[in-house]
Amino acid sequence: VSEHSVYKTDPYGRLWRTSQSVTRQVYGGVASAEEGQRLIRRHADIKGIDDQGRRYHALNPEAYLWVQEAAMHFSGGVSVSFPPRSTSKGRSMPDRISV
Repeated sequence: VSEHSVYKTDPYGRLWRTSQSVTRQVYGGVASAEEGQRLIRRHADIKGIDDQGRRYHALNPEAYLWVQEAAMHFSGGVSVSFPPRSTSKGRSMPDRISV
């Protein structure tokens, strides 16, 4: 990943672009399919041989799974670092919104 990504040199930019892409995929309607196609085109040429001599390709399902696992790990850290805010009635924001 480090050969093809800026996650080390621009971690917040990389995170922002990933979050925007995921948002389009989840909530984008027709744009969801367009985003999926954009990602396939963007990653089609990303391939190589890793440090252990194994071939890899960005469109390999394990590579996509790694990105999703990293995103889940990050979001878990965010939820611990930034717990839901309480309202004046003591309910968390998600509770207030659903009521």
